[in-house]
Amino acid sequence: MSQSPQPLEYVEYGLIAASLVGLVVALATANPIAAVLPTVFALVASAFNRYRADRVISRRVQKLTQDLTAQNEYFQQENVQVRNFATALVKQTMAAQKPELPAASGELVSFQSLEKQVGDQQRLMNSVQSHISGVEGTIANLVEALDGAAIPNRVEYLEQAIVKLSQRSGLDPNEILGASGVMAGVAGATAMNNLPPEMFSLADLGLDELSANLSDDLTGNTATRMQGFDSGFLKDPAAPSIEKIAEDLVSGDLLGIDPISGDLASGDLTAAELEGGDLWMRPIWELKKTLLAHTDWVRCLSFTPDNQTLISGSFDQSIKLWNMADGKMLHDLQDHHKGVFALAVSADGKTLASGSWDETIKLWNISGGELISNLSGHTASVRSLATSPDNQFLVSGSFDNTVRVWQLATGDLVKTMMHKEPIAAIALNHTGQILASTGDDGLVKLWSLQTGETIAQLTGNSNCICSLAISPNSTTVVAGTVSGSIVLWSIDMANLHNSDPLQKFKAHSGQINACVFHPSGQYLITGSVDGKARIWSQDVGFNLLREKPRKTLRGEPGRSVMSAAVSADGKSIAIGGADGTIELWQG
Repeated sequence: MSQSPQPLEYVEYGLIAASLVGLVVALATANPIAAVLPTVFALVASAFNRYRADRVISRRVQKLTQDLTAQNEYFQQENVQVRNFATALVKQTMAAQKPELPAASGELVSFQSLEKQVGDQQRLMNSVQSHISGVEGTIANLVEALDGAAIPNRVEYLEQAIVKLSQRSGLDPNEILGASGVMAGVAGATAMNNLPPEMFSLADLGLDELSANLSDDLTGNTATRMQGFDSGFLKDPAAPSIEKIAEDLVSGDLLGIDPISGDLASGDLTAAELEGGDLWMRPIWELKKTLLAHTDWVRCLSFTPDNQTLISGSFDQSIKLWNMADGKMLHDLQDHHKGVFALAVSADGKTLASGSWDETIKLWNISGGELISNLSGHTASVRSLATSPDNQFLVSGSFDNTVRVWQLATGDLVKTMMHKEPIAAIALNHTGQILASTGDDGLVKLWSLQTGETIAQLTGNSNCICSLAISPNSTTVVAGTVSGSIVLWSIDMANLHNSDPLQKFKAHSGQINACVFHPSGQYLITGSVDGKARIWSQDVGFNLLREKPRKTLRGEPGRSVMSAAVSADGKSIAIGGADGTIELWQG
């Protein structure tokens, strides 16, 4: 009922009063009628009012039930739409990796069903096809290299490679030493996958002459070809073993074959690569360990300068230190109240800085895991951190549009630099004199760390930048964008000025969350929400990246790469995922 009394309620109150008066009159006059009639009317009015109130309450309950039902249906529809959107997104991501195949009924077969049907046989077939494609694409350059001055070691290298291939195809290794053995090796590889042998005909590939030459070299003329050969290569302790080279050739690593997609990762190999040693001397990265590190995104990673400890920060609000020797956790640092976005280790390896969504920066003692101090001042999440090589300064970039410079030893604020947009990433050059910062506007600013003044602006990119890196020799600035592109600027530290990109290309199908240079400066490692972490090599003599990845370290759709780090000695790469895992790769 409403809060103000209704007319019938006033009638009921009046009849109750009249019944009380009638009771007094009845007692005084000994006439019971004077009390009975008002009391009966009061009871009738009360019953009617109770009935009317129940009806009103029932209608309101029914109305509320209908409203709740409608809201429930609305939320269910929203839930279905969200699920459909998520399913479509997953299918789209998987479709970028594997094509849909039509079933006999005309309907599309699910990816799960396809994986069960194809299985190992499809992977083997892709492997053989990718190997043949790689040989076909590089055979002319390989012949050119075989005709060069270092023939004998290449002959032995090819001999071992053919033996390895024969072992994989199940043939007697001795049969591989003649031209017929080469053909038998190909036939064996095709037989494993029920592929037509004519698909791999050496004549069709233009390799029949090479096959005959290899037969002569491997069966009778090797000694003649060895005359005048400088055997220094075989004695060079830095040179890889022939067995290792052969194994890598068979596995596809030396051909640059992407182990996930089966594509030639580095494109057609040039004679300069084959002859100059770039093909054989580059690192062959192998997955050594996977750490089940966190319960949420591994948003940041950093190695200590001695390469002994890996540090991870996560959206589960924790920071963990890991022993690289055995993969065991050394410390679990718990003091942030929200997700951890950024980490930076001091040059002496004693102090760790962490930045969080809780707008704070914390300094930690790495050896003992104790909290040293809290740095406050930012008014939004701290997205990126960097320490100067002289161990003096800590630099932080925040979504409050500011870059702040702190004294690392005392935690005192030294200076503040303003951006027009939120800052997503910062990077210091190898001398610690030049700072690069960037964010939502796609503009990269170069600052003097000493004066806090803007020196130059790197323009020509309109996409939001998510990750940033400066090459070890301070000649290149590279950014990873939300669209999956790599943008590269060439800079001259002695003459910094505004400039447009020297190179821009599509590197991933999704946002690039990580972008870090190898200490040698020869490689760039990127990680993306498309689930891939890739290594890109630099063209010798140019500040340009080859636009085909040298290797894919991780390539699982739905397992986004959130962070990456390279050890100071360049031998270890850590990849952090949205699933809370950390992959450790060594090369």
